[in-house]
Amino acid sequence: MADMKKKSNTAVKKDIIEFLNATSAKVDPRPGRKSCGFIHKNALVLATNFKNKPRATVLEFFNVGLTIYIIGEPGGKIANIKRNPNVSAVVYEQPLDHSKPQKSLQIFGEA
Repeated sequence: MADMKKKSNTAVKKDIIEFLNATSAKVDPRPGRKSCGFIHKNALVLATNFKNKPRATVLEFFNVGLTIYIIGEPGGKIANIKRNPNVSAVVYEQPLDHSKPQKSLQIFGEA
C-alpha cells in the first residue's frame, strides 16, 4: 500500500501540478496541416446537472499550475454550468492498468 504519511499542503499542490502537467494537452509546437494544434494526452470528465439529470462530458484540458482550462464545443454543458455552477470533474491516468496503482484527481466546486 502507498505511503500513508500526511503530506503538507505545499507537497500536495506540487503532486497535483505534476500530475496535471503530465496528463494535460500541450500546444503542438509543429502542427501538421490537419492538426488541431494540440498534442493529445488524457481527458477530463466534467459532470454537470440540470433538473436533477446528470450530464458527464469528456473534454480535453490543459493547465497552468492549478488552473485548469477545458477545450470543447459549447452546448448543454455550458448551459448547465450557467444555471448551476456546482460541477465536479475527474482526470485519470491512461491507459488503465489494473496491475498497479494509478493516479486520478477528482475536483469539486463552482465553475
